Amino acid sequence: MSPTESLSAYRGDDKYLFVSYSHADSDRVLSELGRLSAAGFNIWYDEGISPGHNWRNELALKIEGASVFVVFITPNSIKSKNCLREVSYAVAHDVETIAIHLDQTTLPPGLELEISDRQAILAHNLSTDQYHQKLFHALNELSGTDISSRAPDSTSQPSRRDRKGLILAGVAVVAFFIFLTVYQQLTSEPGVDEATAIPVTIERPRDIEAEIDALLANDQTIDAYLLAQEFDSTHKDQLASFWDEFTVQTSIASNPEGADVWIKPYKSPESEWVSLGRTPVNQARVPKGALRLRIKKEGYQTLLIATFNPHFIFGNAFNNPRAVPFELIPGEDIGEMLVPASNAPVALGGFNPGRSGFIEIPTFQIDQYEVTNAEYIEFVADGGYENAAYWQDDVSSDEAGKQFVDQTGRAGPATWELGKFPSGHENYPVTGISWFEASAYARYRGKSLPTAFHWARAAFSLFEVALPLAPSLVPMANFSGKLAPVGKYPSLGPVGTYDLIGNAREWLYTPSGNNRWILGGSYADPSYMATLQYVEDPFDRSFVNGVRLMRYVEDSPANAELLVPSTFSTQDYTKIDPVGDAAFAALATQFSYVSTDVTGTSADFKRTEDWTREKLEVSSRYYDEPLIVYIFKPTTPGPHQPVIYFPGIGQFQGRPDEGPSDPTLLGNGGFSLDSYEFIVRSGRALIWPVYYGSYQRYDNYFQASPKERDFLSIRQMSNWRIDLGTTIDFLETRDDLASDKIAYFGFSYGVSAASPLVALEDRLTTAVFVSGGFMPREIVSQSPIVDSRNYVERIKIPVLAINGNFDYIFPLEKNAKPFFEHLGTLPEHKRHVIYQGGHSPPARNITMREIANWLDKYLGVVN
Repeated sequence: MSPTESLSAYRGDDKYLFVSYSHADSDRVLSELGRLSAAGFNIWYDEGISPGHNWRNELALKIEGASVFVVFITPNSIKSKNCLREVSYAVAHDVETIAIHLDQTTLPPGLELEISDRQAILAHNLSTDQYHQKLFHALNELSGTDISSRAPDSTSQPSRRDRKGLILAGVAVVAFFIFLTVYQQLTSEPGVDEATAIPVTIERPRDIEAEIDALLANDQTIDAYLLAQEFDSTHKDQLASFWDEFTVQTSIASNPEGADVWIKPYKSPESEWVSLGRTPVNQARVPKGALRLRIKKEGYQTLLIATFNPHFIFGNAFNNPRAVPFELIPGEDIGEMLVPASNAPVALGGFNPGRSGFIEIPTFQIDQYEVTNAEYIEFVADGGYENAAYWQDDVSSDEAGKQFVDQTGRAGPATWELGKFPSGHENYPVTGISWFEASAYARYRGKSLPTAFHWARAAFSLFEVALPLAPSLVPMANFSGKLAPVGKYPSLGPVGTYDLIGNAREWLYTPSGNNRWILGGSYADPSYMATLQYVEDPFDRSFVNGVRLMRYVEDSPANAELLVPSTFSTQDYTKIDPVGDAAFAALATQFSYVSTDVTGTSADFKRTEDWTREKLEVSSRYYDEPLIVYIFKPTTPGPHQPVIYFPGIGQFQGRPDEGPSDPTLLGNGGFSLDSYEFIVRSGRALIWPVYYGSYQRYDNYFQASPKERDFLSIRQMSNWRIDLGTTIDFLETRDDLASDKIAYFGFSYGVSAASPLVALEDRLTTAVFVSGGFMPREIVSQSPIVDSRNYVERIKIPVLAINGNFDYIFPLEKNAKPFFEHLGTLPEHKRHVIYQGGHSPPARNITMREIANWLDKYLGVVN
C-alpha cells in the first residue's frame, strides 16, 4: 500500500497541517504527506470539503484553523494562482508557515536581494536525512506537537530540525508570496495547472464558481472575468446567475468608431491590458468597480482614463440606456486632456452653498501633468518676471522681480537657487510659487488657471457620490512625504490626468475673500486633504504650492458664472457650543409627541420566497393624510426586531414615485446601486416610513431661499417627529414585531439632518449612522431649533457610526469624526468604523458585518 492510499482529510478537533502545492507535483508531494501522516501529523486537504459547501469559505476556515501551513515551492507552484491566494490568506491571518523548496526555483526579477534560497528549507540541496530532520523539528516546534519519538528514519519519516532555519523559511515564504500576489496575478502561462494547490486523491470536475469566488475575495475582478469567459460555454448553467455578481453589461462608444478598447483593474496598474474589442462595443460583460480604460485609434490621440463601472457613459446607470461616445481628438498626444461639457454636481464637500445641485461646465482642456521645473524655467529665461504683459493682477512686474525670488535673491520659485531648479529635478513639479506667479505663467503659455469648478470636474468622477473613484485613486497618489517627478505615481484621473490628487497642491483661479483656492493636497499632507477645500493667501510661496493649467476651447469661452468668488463652510465642528439644558428643553417642546392609538390599512402586499413587503396606510395627525409605512419582513416566524430606516437626500428631491418596492433597491440616497436587504436576511424587519418631504410628499424645500428654509426646516422636523412617533405607535400594535427592541438606521441625510429625532424619541434601543456627519448650516437651515449640534450630545443610546475616509460630502476629519466624538453615548457603547471608500455606496461587506454584529449585541441575536 502506498503512503497515501489510506490518507483521508482530517476531520477531528486536534491540531492539523494545511498543505498547499501544485497538482503538477502530486507524485512527489503525496509521498511526503504519507510520511507526515505515518509520523502522527493530522493533514487536511480538499477531500474534506462536504458536497454542496462553499469551497472558498471552507478553505478559508481550514487555513485559519491549521496549526501550521505548509507550502511546497516548485516552478509549478509559483505559477499557480491558487497557491498564491492560499498563502496570502495564511499570511494575512498569522498562521504559522513553512516553505519547502523541492526544486531549485528561479525567483522573479527583483526578489533576489530580498529573498534568497538560504532562507528556506532547500530539500533539493539536502540529503534525505537532513531534510527530514529539519522539517520534523520545524513541525514539532510550530504545531506544539511532540511526536519526535515516532519520527522515522530516512527510509520513512524525518526527525527534528533547527528552529532558526524554520523562522527564516517562514519569513521567506511570507515575503515571497506577497510579492508574487502583486506581480503575478495575471501572468500564469496557458497550460499551467491552475487546480487547487491542496492535494487530492480523486480527480473531480473543477468548481468554477468557487474559483471565481476565491478570485473576487482577493479583488481580482479581471481574473474572475477571464476565467468566467473561458468556461462560459461549458459551464453556462453554473455561471448563468453568477455573472451578475461581478460584471455588468456595458456598452462603449467612440466618435469616430473603430477604436480598440482595453481595460485593467484600477488598483493593479502593472497588470496586463485586457481587450474588449473595437467600438462600438455593445452589451459586453465588463467587471464592476474602478477600472483603467484605454481607447486607441490610428491617427487620433490615445484616450487613457479612470472610470467606475457601472456608469451612465456606458449606458448602464441612471436609466441611461445608450452609451455616451468618447470624443477622440485627431493628431498626436499633446499632453492636454479634453473634458467634455457636462451638467453634474461638483464633488467638493460643502462647496458653494446654493449651488449644491447640478453645475453646467462647457468643454475645456486641462494639462495631463503639473507644470514642471523644466517648463517653468523657460518662463524665467524669457524674462517672464520682467514682462508687464504677464502681470495683470495686484502685483506689477517691478514688484514681482523684487518680491518673488529664490533662495539666493534671484527671480524665481522659492525652492530654487541661483535662478535654477535643483539638479535632476527637471521633471519634478515646480513648487514654491505664489498665486500671482502661477497666474503670470498661465498668461505666458496662453492658458488659464482652472477654476474650482473645472478642477473638481477633472479630478473626480461625474456623480462621484454614487460612482466613486476617489477611494481607488487617492491610495495611488503621492502622499509619501517626498515630492516626486510628475506621473511617477499611477494616480490616473477620470479625464486622463496624473497627480491632480497629491504631489503638489495646485493654485486655482477662484477667489475666496482675499484668498485663493489651492486644491488636491500635497506630498506633505495627510491623504484626506485630497477631497477637502483649501484656500491660501495668494502671496504664499510654500514648498508644496504648484500649478496646472487649462485651456478654454474656442467655442466654449470662460463662463462668467464659473469665475465668481466661491466660498465654502469654514465651520470648526471639533468644538461646538450646544445650548444649555433649559434652552434645550424649550427646543424639545417644539417637537413634543404624545403617543396615541393608531390604525393601519393594507394598501398593497407582495410575497417572495425570502421576504414579504407590506404597504400600509397608517392614520396620522396632520394634513388629513395617512402616513405610508413600508414593512419588509423575512418569511421566518416572528416576532421580528424592527429597524426603522431614514433615507438619503435623494428621496427628498422631488421623486415622483410612491416609495420603495423592493428591499434590494434600498440604499444610497436614491441611486439604488447598493442595498440593505441584508437587514431582512438577518431575520429582522426593515421599516420605512415615507417621511414628510420625501417621494410624493415633496415640499420644495431645496428650491427655497435660505430664509424660507429656516421656516420649512422647523415644519419639516415637526412632521418627521410625528412620522417617527406614529410609526412606533403602529409597531406596538403588531404582534409580529418586537416593539421593545427598535433600532434607528440613518443614511447620510438621515444622520446629518434627521439625527435630532434620535435625541427626541426615547423608545429607540440603538442607532446606526452610515455616511453621516455635521452638515454645513449654509446648505440646510441656520435655525438653532433644528441644528444637529444642539442635539448630538443628547443622544445617549448605543450608536454605531460607519464612514468612508474619502467621503467628500462629509469629510472625515472636518465633519464625520467631530459628529461621532460629540455623541452623548458612553464611550463603551459607541463604535466608529472607518473604511477606505467614499460617501456612497458604503463598503457592503464591512457595513453588513458591522451592522449585523451591532444589532445582535444591542437587540439580541436572531434565531
